[in-house]
Amino acid sequence: MTEEEKVDNYHGVVQKVGDKKITVIQGARFTSLLGVYDEDGNYIEFNRVLDKDGNVMSEEDNLKVADAVFFNPKSIVDPTTGETRLETEDELYRRQLRMIEEVLQRQLVDELSYLESLGLIERDASLSDRPSIEQYRNIGLPSGKLKMLEDKLGGDKTAKARAIAILVNDAMVKHVMSVEEVERVFSGHPSFFKFKYDAKGHLVDRTTDQHKRLGGLVSTGQNNDLELGLPTHYTQAEVSNEFVGSQDIESITNLMIEGELRATYLRHMFDREGITMDSDKEHARELAKLADTVPLETIQKNIPKESYDIAMNLAKQKASKFEKGIDVADGAAYMTDEMCENLLRMVGSWNAEVKKAFEILRGASPSRITEQADAYNLIWTTVIGAQKYTAYGFRH
Repeated sequence: MTEEEKVDNYHGVVQKVGDKKITVIQGARFTSLLGVYDEDGNYIEFNRVLDKDGNVMSEEDNLKVADAVFFNPKSIVDPTTGETRLETEDELYRRQLRMIEEVLQRQLVDELSYLESLGLIERDASLSDRPSIEQYRNIGLPSGKLKMLEDKLGGDKTAKARAIAILVNDAMVKHVMSVEEVERVFSGHPSFFKFKYDAKGHLVDRTTDQHKRLGGLVSTGQNNDLELGLPTHYTQAEVSNEFVGSQDIESITNLMIEGELRATYLRHMFDREGITMDSDKEHARELAKLADTVPLETIQKNIPKESYDIAMNLAKQKASKFEKGIDVADGAAYMTDEMCENLLRMVGSWNAEVKKAFEILRGASPSRITEQADAYNLIWTTVIGAQKYTAYGFRH
């Protein structure tokens, strides 16, 4: 395969992991089953870029781990003969099922905890002797579906709790299946999108870049008309990242600190008054106005030290992003005027005004474009603004 035939991310992308820059060939990495739990309950990852000692883990290294832990038969002691042998195909299959069930079971526990945090279910102290996934009572889940399950399970209190676990588990598993099937059909292979790793080489999220790009798939924007006989291959120049730090970092930090402290002070006033923004909107607005005028010295004296420290740290973290630099070239690309004209024609945006704008661009002096408002506004609204859409295709 030539370099021109390779696809970004899938055939390799440079990832900054901690203080290392690593080329990750995402197309050769796991995107669905990202790891399993061993018999001791330890999570074994199949998609790491650094091992526990900080050494780079290649795609082959990860595959070896997955083979040893999950895919290949293990040596076991035969319960009948006492001899050591490899697992049979059936024994391997059943072990794999148990490991996948363990992954799903732990995910179910997390899903139930999340629903509890949303107030849709709550713990029932009288069910504390039941398994952890069967200790909830319903608050806001669909009662009709739960009632149907409860009746089939006997209708008692434990049946109600089991019905919640069954309903949530059903939704969770179907969601997993839906994502696996739909994303490959409509958004392409997951490895086409960048993965996110933490400083220790653990895969944090493989969908963050994918979600960012999915808007184009459901957009109501226009599609290029390919029947006009215009060229379908173009060349454009891309600009490398250029990070520029803010020269006003000190004032930005101070503003961030003030904002976090005032927000913290307002939350503590709400707690003291026993209200929320929704429960008593008029009183909440009065308190919000007060929080905006109180001197910062007064705020510092009237909030707990722990809350003050959290607000300060959060503000400094936010401000540090400006200090490290903003990529002023992010997403920037340049094309010829001919290419731009063809694209505008293919989406049906070519008209008399656009034509006039192109005539100015192609024939006028730079001062005519930048110093005369009528020319600048015409070009901005008819040419530059018209290119704010996404065209999907093959990129070499």
